[in-house]
Amino acid sequence: MSIIRNIFIKKYCKNCGHVKLLELTTQQLQKENRCLQNSTINLTMLKKLIVFNSKSENIVRIEENENGYFIITVETFYKFNGVLSEINFYGYVLNEHKERPACVMKLFSHVIYDNNLNFASGLYIDDIISESNKGYGSKLLTEFIHYIHPLNAKYINGELSSVDEIDLNNKARRNHFYKKFGFKIDENHIYLKIKE
Repeated sequence: MSIIRNIFIKKYCKNCGHVKLLELTTQQLQKENRCLQNSTINLTMLKKLIVFNSKSENIVRIEENENGYFIITVETFYKFNGVLSEINFYGYVLNEHKERPACVMKLFSHVIYDNNLNFASGLYIDDIISESNKGYGSKLLTEFIHYIHPLNAKYINGELSSVDEIDLNNKARRNHFYKKFGFKIDENHIYLKIKE
């Protein structure tokens, strides 16, 4: 740092803003480097997260688990007039042995508006696709409900898959999943009242 500072001092005066800016930038980089060194996410894993730079998804949560990391992303779509139309969530597992994050969970939804498109009256879950029963669905749905809160939607609803009806254990597990979030189940429909 002192070599760079001396070069700037020779070229500019001691009180010049360039020197102070350089010192502040250097201090900030050193601070960030300390934070990164203390972080549980290592540089190898961070490099693997770069894949999201080329996607239209934004990371909303990274959680460490016994196998590596569970990453939740959101992808939003808008109509031609700028009105939010779809909100999709994805869950990825990332570990040291995989080159890229593996998608293990998907939640597709669309926004339901009042007749004048003034406000979001609700959200409709089109589909939830999950590979495993490891708690990823609960984490993803928790993030989804938290994310949509600012929309001031009054409810979330959706239709349950008839495939889940075949196996009674699978049906009971599915129903338990929705009920623990407060969803009401009526035959093959789910409904959660969020606001009055």
